[in-house]
Amino acid sequence: MRKENIRSLRLLAVFASLAASNAWAADSGFYFGLNGGVSDFDSGPVALPNLIVAQGLISTGGNPGTIFGTVTPILGRGPGPGAILLAGITSGDVDQRDFTFSASVGYTFNRYLSLELAYADLGELTSTQVTTFQPTDPTLMISPIAIRSTQELSAETLSVSVLGSFPLSERWSLFARAGYGYSESDVEFRTGFTGQGVQGGTARFDQDFDSEDYVLGAGVGFKLSTRWTLRADYERLFEAGAEAVDVDRFGLSAIYRL
Repeated sequence: MRKENIRSLRLLAVFASLAASNAWAADSGFYFGLNGGVSDFDSGPVALPNLIVAQGLISTGGNPGTIFGTVTPILGRGPGPGAILLAGITSGDVDQRDFTFSASVGYTFNRYLSLELAYADLGELTSTQVTTFQPTDPTLMISPIAIRSTQELSAETLSVSVLGSFPLSERWSLFARAGYGYSESDVEFRTGFTGQGVQGGTARFDQDFDSEDYVLGAGVGFKLSTRWTLRADYERLFEAGAEAVDVDRFGLSAIYRL
């Protein structure tokens, strides 16, 4: 009787180990994901401010808050004793949020650890700046000059990250990610000036940037079935492109496991 009990316990141990190995295997394998959401750029694009762009029109100098120079296109002369004191008034607007999407492929080693490769289009940041230069002496026969600059920054990134998961129940889980990425961004800068009695002009240039950046993130997942999982994701990409431009991403992901 005692030997039969021992034999039964051994059989139960074997079945338990087989069941555990099958459960472990069920938590591993490849998966694919699609994500859509909102990106938030933390700082403006890299481009020349209006006061620097205006060097082609106005020779700068003098006190802070003003421009001491000569409007060469109007007067046809360079800076000198007859230079004109101009005051610059600047206003601007920045649209730092845009739609973002990403696609990913990953491999789950177990229910706690995954490795993920992702491509993300981070969207676009747009900023507009208008500076109006006008004479401080109303007796001067000079019309105000307005310089309008528009800067657009678009960015994309390719990253690899490690995901650590913490199951809360059979369906709910928390996760955190840490990774490394390569980002490319393009800055398009357009500027133009107008003034009464002055022939307007425009200028445009593009500049590309690339950077290696770090990725951190966290989120929550809900298991719909053995194949499908929904995730709410937050990611932060540090220096994702143009110098010190950080990007936050908020989105929802649909994950399909093979």
